[in-house]
Amino acid sequence: APARRTLFIDADCVITRPLDDVFARMAGRPVAVPGRFIPDGHFFGDVAHIREVVGVPGMIEFVGGIYYVEPGPACSAVYDTARELERRYDELGLYRLRGLPNEEPLLSIAMVSHGLSPLPDDGTVKGDAMHYPTRIEVDVFRGRARMLNDPNDTAHAERGPCAEAHPAIVHFNCDYAERDPYIREAERLRRVRGDGWPLPLASAFAWCTRTVPDAVERAIKDALRPIYRRLFGVRPVSASQRI
Repeated sequence: APARRTLFIDADCVITRPLDDVFARMAGRPVAVPGRFIPDGHFFGDVAHIREVVGVPGMIEFVGGIYYVEPGPACSAVYDTARELERRYDELGLYRLRGLPNEEPLLSIAMVSHGLSPLPDDGTVKGDAMHYPTRIEVDVFRGRARMLNDPNDTAHAERGPCAEAHPAIVHFNCDYAERDPYIREAERLRRVRGDGWPLPLASAFAWCTRTVPDAVERAIKDALRPIYRRLFGVRPVSASQRI
């Protein structure tokens, strides 16, 4: 790691406010991620099986949009263990990502092996778009982020860490980085920070070229989908590059 305290942030994230409080909450942890400890269940593999094979009490369930590290013997030990586990990836029954070993379960097992716990995922540090399907509101220039996970939607509520989040870092994982509001905020940032446009002009341009076309395309697809299925049936699900 290049500094005494490093916070890695994935490229598909948007930061909505200064990160001083994030660094303060993670201080003193050799490796840290927002997440939760699970003694069983599923996290890129069967946790009970992994627990038995490796000899750990469970795993840390998290989405690797951010990683905090403080270089030193404790941090190096975690990553050394993760690299050793990578050689046993298939033996452990871990699912591959795009055909390759995924770092999340490896870091998860390694952190637990060295007695590290996750930072509670209370929706203030990071919010992952896939966990908040009800609504995502982001305004980088006003420093606002509001993400909603309807507790009545049990399919998502079981995975989402909380019903409402106001994170400093919004993680637009999977295809969420290809739709609004990510494409709108990226366009506004590009025009204001990169090209020097005034914010009102950049906002209007982003709304016309990103928000409106995205909304129209999705509305048309939703309206025509029943007709398409009646005429041609349901199309097969495309193979995911993530599996």
